[in-house]
Amino acid sequence: MINDNLLKSLFKMKFEVMTAMTNMLPDHIQEPVQKLQNKVIHTIHEVTEEYIEKGDMTKEKKSLKSIEIE
Repeated sequence: MINDNLLKSLFKMKFEVMTAMTNMLPDHIQEPVQKLQNKVIHTIHEVTEEYIEKGDMTKEKKSLKSIEIE
């Protein structure tokens, strides 16, 4: 099983590296790259949110049992 804190740390570090690399760019290039970076992060958030919601719905459906009525 994957350690959740380790996974969170890995993602945070990747985003920090992405931000540090963006800050190293010339000023006139930083703004469009930062907008793109924010858009990518926002899109990842939306997709994972939808994926988690679908997973929760699937789990609920699997837990239903058929009951015979006499």
